[in-house]
Amino acid sequence: MPNISKAGRGKTLYINISVYPCGNCNTTTNFTISCPDASTRFKTTLSDEGLKKLKKIPAPPRGSVISDASHERMARLTQARHGDRPKHREWARRTLFLFLYTATALSLTNANAWADYFVYHRPVYEGIVLDAETGKPLENVVIVVAYIKYTFSFPQAVLDKIAVKETTTDNNGRFHFPSYTSVINPFSRGDDPRFIIFKPGYASLYDSGNLTKVFNNKSPIYQEILWKGREDVRIKLAPGVVSLPRLLTHEDRRRNREDGLVMPSDAPILFKAFLKEDR
Repeated sequence: MPNISKAGRGKTLYINISVYPCGNCNTTTNFTISCPDASTRFKTTLSDEGLKKLKKIPAPPRGSVISDASHERMARLTQARHGDRPKHREWARRTLFLFLYTATALSLTNANAWADYFVYHRPVYEGIVLDAETGKPLENVVIVVAYIKYTFSFPQAVLDKIAVKETTTDNNGRFHFPSYTSVINPFSRGDDPRFIIFKPGYASLYDSGNLTKVFNNKSPIYQEILWKGREDVRIKLAPGVVSLPRLLTHEDRRRNREDGLVMPSDAPILFKAFLKEDR
C-alpha cells in the first residue's frame, strides 16, 4: 500500500494499486485511480514526486495472492484458449471408435466379401481329402492356406501375404483351419486365400477361387480340374471334399510342385514333402 501525497499539500490519500500488463501500456505513467465513495473527490493525475515514490515500491513477492478480478480474467483467457480441446479429443476418439466398429461389423457379417479394408476376416475352412480311384481317405496330405492382400501402389497393386497356415490330414483324411482375423494396412484390400494341397505321389492342387467355396461348406460345387491341362489326370471337387488322382510316372511327379506362393519359412511341412517327392 503506497503512501502518495500531492507535493506535501492537502490530505494524504491511501490507495491500493494493482498493475496488470495490458498490451503495450507503460506501467510507469499510465494508471487509473478510482474510489467507490461518490462523495470523495481527488485529482487522478499523479505528480512527478508521487510517480517517483511509486517506482520505488518493491514488486510483490512470488506466490502472492492474486486479486479476484485478475484471477477471473486469467481463467477466462485460459478457457478461451484451451477449454474446447478435451471436447475435440473426445469427439475424435468417439468418431474413430465408431468407424473401426462399423468396419469390423461389416467384415464379420459379410463372409463372402472378397474386398476387406482395415479388418481382414476369413471363416473356418475344413474338409476331407480322398483317393480319386479308391475313394478312401488320404492321410498326411499337406494343406496350406495363405491369406492374401493387395497393397495399393504405383503403377499397380502389389500382392502380399498376411499370414500362412499349414496342417496335415488325419487318418480319416480330414483337416481344419479356424477362422482368421487381422487388421491390415488401410491402403490394402483383402483377397481370397490361396490353397495348396500336396501329397507325394498324387496330383497337387494350387487354387484360390474354387477351394474357398468348397471348404467353407456354404456353396456346393461339383467340378473337375485338369491337372497341368491333362485330360487323363482330373482332380474332383465336391462340397467339403477333394479327390486326388495318382501320378504314375517320375516325370509327372517331378512337375508336381509349385513353390512360388510360399517360402520354406512359411510352410516347413510342405517343403519337407517337396523333398520327399524329389527323391
